Amino acid sequence: MRILRYVLRLIYALEALGFLSLAFVTLRRSGAVAAAPRLHLGPHTIQALSGFIVLLAALAALAALRLEHGDPLGRWSMLAASIFNLLLFPLGTIVGVAGIFYFVRNPAIEAPLQRKHQPVAGDSASKWSGAICMLARVVWGVVVVSSIRLWTAARGMPQIHSEGLFWITLACAVYGCLLFHELGHIVLGDLVGLRLVGFGVGPLGWAYAGDRWRPNIRYDKLLGGHTAMVPTTPRNIRGRVIIHTLGGPLASATLGTIGAIVLLLIPGPAWPAALGRIVALTIGFALGDFLFNLLPVDSEAQYSDGAFLWQMIRRGPRCDFHCANHYMALSRSTPLRPRDWPTATVERAAESATQLPDSAGSFAMTYLHFLDRGDWQRALIWLDKARHRAQPASKLAYALTVDRAYFEAFHRRDGREAQRLFEQAPPSEDCQGYWRALITLQAAQGDLIRASATWNKAWDMAQKRPASGVSDMDRDQLRLVGAWLEELRAQPLSA
Repeated sequence: MRILRYVLRLIYALEALGFLSLAFVTLRRSGAVAAAPRLHLGPHTIQALSGFIVLLAALAALAALRLEHGDPLGRWSMLAASIFNLLLFPLGTIVGVAGIFYFVRNPAIEAPLQRKHQPVAGDSASKWSGAICMLARVVWGVVVVSSIRLWTAARGMPQIHSEGLFWITLACAVYGCLLFHELGHIVLGDLVGLRLVGFGVGPLGWAYAGDRWRPNIRYDKLLGGHTAMVPTTPRNIRGRVIIHTLGGPLASATLGTIGAIVLLLIPGPAWPAALGRIVALTIGFALGDFLFNLLPVDSEAQYSDGAFLWQMIRRGPRCDFHCANHYMALSRSTPLRPRDWPTATVERAAESATQLPDSAGSFAMTYLHFLDRGDWQRALIWLDKARHRAQPASKLAYALTVDRAYFEAFHRRDGREAQRLFEQAPPSEDCQGYWRALITLQAAQGDLIRASATWNKAWDMAQKRPASGVSDMDRDQLRLVGAWLEELRAQPLSA
């Protein structure tokens, strides 16, 4: 059912764009439509027909936007759009039957794993910037589709008369623009020494994990793209990220400019119908992508390139947040230790994250920084903040609870409280924090033999981990625990 839901959302999104384009063309050419001898349509009938087409577009847009949420608005708009699709034989009929089947089955909608992104004060984006920009993008798309059809006809370019071929050319133009935009990020990022770890266009994506690329499909992302790159050195992170961010808009502008030059130089009749339409649509979409991406916009789909550039150039409240995240990525792949991160940057990033709905990760990062510096009292403050903001029953929440048990056993020598906290999280034998907490818990309870055996096992695992700043920190923490065990074994037994 997840695949069916994704396919329906994609079809309804394309239908919404197509119906809006059709309504725009119908109103613009109302005189030619009224003069057609076969139709016998008056001005009022044409206006009513255009309004009906706009209604179909609105229903399709609502279905595409809200179907993932599983709320009544999404379900009933999808049912209405499916019923109207039954009249569009044969492709629309198939879509309508599939939509009604989905509605009747009413499958449970999985809760989204990621919380919605929310704008924060000082990030250059207003509360409604995302919605306004999305509406402007839709209007731009409708204008482009409608104008390109008329412009290509005026230049004498062959026209497309197949509905299926029209949707194929539209999809090729949209996803071609997205792909070229993301490639711009990759090229400039690579030039300034950033390493690619994630890439996606539309619902298809790839992420680098476990020393290999893993494909994934995001059913909730029909349009848009993403590129994740991390620095390989801590030198001038802010400047390199600015250049990397500029790559996408510059690539879109380059694509639109070169496409326009080629389209104007080659005579219209020389173009194949499908190829000419794809190139013309790509020009319009690419130039729109360049303009809208430079606007400071914030939405559920994260910041636009313009908003991100605005924050990084002005050193806004989120600049330190983004730089701190890159420091964390460096510590996972290079010898850079968390204790070597700039303390002021880390603290400002954590303070900025307090405005976010999901700030536990930033607080946990600050906790690691102070833990590696040996300032366990400040580390404990940020650990408790991270536990308070972590999503219950999440992997992060369990890991933070285990680390809190370690603090109780190692720093406060409170075995009973450590036991209570440790039992709240399931075993996680692939996590160094789990073994560290288990060792200190066993030692705090007086079982030094088991604690020593557990330490030896944890040390063997730590030695096999790849060289990185985070792994080195874990090994140093284990050394501290091992030294504590030596002290306990050296103490004389009480009578």
